[in-house]
Amino acid sequence: MGGGGSKTHESFTVTPGGSEALPDADTIEDDPTPPSPLLDQVLQQLASFPEVPGPGGDWEAGYTELAEENTKARALVGEALLAGTPSAELDAARDQIKAATKAWLDQVPPEELSALAAANGFEHPGLVGLGDGPSPLVHWLDPAYPADIPTKAKIQAKALERHAALCAGETVGGLTLATYNPTGPTPAGGGGGGEWAATPADVVAAQSTLASRLVELKVAGPADQAQAVAELITAENHLATASCPELGDHLTTAKAAGRSSVDAAVGGLGHPAKAKAEIAVANGVADGTLTSDQAKVLAPGEALSLCRRSTPDVVRDTLTAAAAERSAQMATLNGLVVSHTAVQATPGGPLALADLHGGVGDPGKTALVSFAGDAGQLYPLAAETAKWRPAALDAGATPYLGSAEELTTNFRAWAKTQKLNDLRDAAAALGHPEGLAATRAQARKLVVSSSALPR
Repeated sequence: MGGGGSKTHESFTVTPGGSEALPDADTIEDDPTPPSPLLDQVLQQLASFPEVPGPGGDWEAGYTELAEENTKARALVGEALLAGTPSAELDAARDQIKAATKAWLDQVPPEELSALAAANGFEHPGLVGLGDGPSPLVHWLDPAYPADIPTKAKIQAKALERHAALCAGETVGGLTLATYNPTGPTPAGGGGGGEWAATPADVVAAQSTLASRLVELKVAGPADQAQAVAELITAENHLATASCPELGDHLTTAKAAGRSSVDAAVGGLGHPAKAKAEIAVANGVADGTLTSDQAKVLAPGEALSLCRRSTPDVVRDTLTAAAAERSAQMATLNGLVVSHTAVQATPGGPLALADLHGGVGDPGKTALVSFAGDAGQLYPLAAETAKWRPAALDAGATPYLGSAEELTTNFRAWAKTQKLNDLRDAAAALGHPEGLAATRAQARKLVVSSSALPR
């Protein structure tokens, strides 16, 4: 890797959201909702992504900064979600993030791509991208995509397949085992530390135990698989945390082989069912490789990755950030559900909103403003959590709230019973000063538009 050379500034094109004046009351049906300030912050964050190192530059430091800036940008998207930004804008922001990270990685020289991949846990990166065209390592290193998606797993699997072919005496891409020059050893992952001093004989014993556990998982029946998975990960962690300077690179190779074998064994289970992962995850919570809050919101395969001491730090950091974002979403959604059901006790049922009476301090207007704001966050956030919640270990089901269309219909029925001037005051209180001169239908639409519900 380079040693901190000069960097050549490289800019990335993004499309920041603008802001527009509030629509006239008679055109509100056709005007789009203006982008949220938080979404603008996301796009500005992309414009400040790190510069691309020049010749001799420090690519590892640049990539680390890229991953950190990606995390910040994703966090801003999460904030925008909680603020009620429409899903289409959130998806557009995520697309911008992916375009920016790919643009940066597309400029990394092939040898630096291999070195970055090896430093971040990829085995045999020298066997990837042997043909013409972009290297698949660009996608594998891209922090905008989760570390455990199938496309990334396939890239690693292909490299392992090619290495196995070399070991069997075959030629791959013009390479033989004698001419193959792997890029650096695979580093061990983080997650709790806990190294122990081992002798060469201890390492051999740990390898033997791991081999036995692999066989036991392979032959285990459905009722015994959860225990077999837990014992396999315990055996792998024992080997992964061994320290034996006498063995040098041989220990690194042994750990990498063990991790590869466990990857294949756990991957052979498909997406592990919750029941198959629960014992291993409980053990992981007990020994501190993940927290109980993380275990609740991660899918079984994700939680097992945190349980394993061999998981590279970059993968661990990605999963930790995802768990934190999901926990925050759940906490916000739970609060919104409580406030929403106080107004609409039954999904699709009537609204228990207090009548508006006008004047300063009208409790009905205060309640309406709060209801509209909460409704604007509630439905988008429920839809977002529904993307990951069913697969999570212990996040429960996304609550059924009825449809947004039903809520709008019920609000219209309630609004018909209110005085026009009171509805105008409520629209103005929700940020629509033009509502003070609106018709009843326009005032109602302005209130509905503030909640991001269908009109």
